[in-house]
Amino acid sequence: MNRWPEDVPELYDGTVRLRAHRDTDVPGMVEMCRDPVSNR
Repeated sequence: MNRWPEDVPELYDGTVRLRAHRDTDVPGMVEMCRDPVSNR
């Protein structure tokens, strides 16, 4: 049985890293959503 997001692979090409969201990402995501420039 898969467990999400623990089983989501992390992808890395030497420059860019893609990973599942973490609880510690929430404050930054909220800040980004409140920023009028990033909502254009």
